[in-house]
Amino acid sequence: MTRSLSSLSLIGILRKSVRIFVANILLFVGLALLPGLADLAGKMASAHPSEYAETSTLHSLLFFLSYLLSFVVWVIGIVLQAYCAGAICIATARILTEGKVTIGSALSAVNPRAIRLIWVSLMQALFGSWPLWICLILVVPITLQMDLLHGWGDWIVYGLVIVFGVIPTVTLVLRYLLATSACVIENISSYSSIERSIHLGRDSRWKIFWVFLLSIGPAAAISIALQWEIERHLSSLLFFVHYPIAFRVVDKLPDVVFGLVSIPFLYILLTLLYLQLLEQKDGISCSDVLNGALTPPKPLLYDDEEPGPWDDAIYSEPEVNEDSIGIPWSMFGAKDAVLNFEDETEPEEQIPPPHKEQKA
Repeated sequence: MTRSLSSLSLIGILRKSVRIFVANILLFVGLALLPGLADLAGKMASAHPSEYAETSTLHSLLFFLSYLLSFVVWVIGIVLQAYCAGAICIATARILTEGKVTIGSALSAVNPRAIRLIWVSLMQALFGSWPLWICLILVVPITLQMDLLHGWGDWIVYGLVIVFGVIPTVTLVLRYLLATSACVIENISSYSSIERSIHLGRDSRWKIFWVFLLSIGPAAAISIALQWEIERHLSSLLFFVHYPIAFRVVDKLPDVVFGLVSIPFLYILLTLLYLQLLEQKDGISCSDVLNGALTPPKPLLYDDEEPGPWDDAIYSEPEVNEDSIGIPWSMFGAKDAVLNFEDETEPEEQIPPPHKEQKA
């Protein structure tokens, strides 16, 4: 099945991704459910106590704990997002070669690579979003003075953010989108995955852009429209005014539901595109990669109980003579023996005195 990937166009990759997703919909929805629930929990945890309530020790403690819980849930969501993204990538690759994958087998295959996947996710965010952060830091002081400006002031600020922040960020993000697939399929380090993504996608930036846009764009647009309608109609209801957590659940629910489709579909597309570029540029198929074709062999470690390269060497006893000194022969690979000689001279042989004849 993977041999035909190199000849597929963008439309062919989209069709193949749809077939894989539909044929294994429970698998991919189950893998995307964990980060979706974490995202929903993070939205619920963002309902903090009112800052204008009567101050007390208990209120201050609850206020602090609510922000702490929100931060913890946010970190858990990042970890689960990276973990499940890697599981979707390895599940897609194994479906192409083996045909049957379960949620448990996909997660088990990602377990040894979990730390590296988290680092890949952090490096993608750091390396890809720095132009946007710098632009916002420079533009925020200008936006604070917008009350003094009129007319085209707002549009100038938005244009600066888009030109110097959003466009460079999107360009950099496209360079690193294949890193997750490279990390879990080739079983390489985080930094090597980033380099691999840059190498494979060097001449395919537009294809990666359209893959990202077609998988995320429709679901994001529908989710934003639904959230806007929910906020417009439900924010005035008395029930949701008194229960802000319920309002946040209803508000976040469309994003979670559409994420169950868009997130797996995105990583299926990226995995197929990664395998196609790998086959086109390096001539290596998916089955070869899973069998360790790109993994460098580990050096063999020898000890006293395992055969080593010195086993065929001819051992000869060291020559011992008058000039021999104490030498630890084991350091040369021979037997563990130390020759110790005392600097003593042998006593001279005593000649018995001549026998005297007795007189008669």
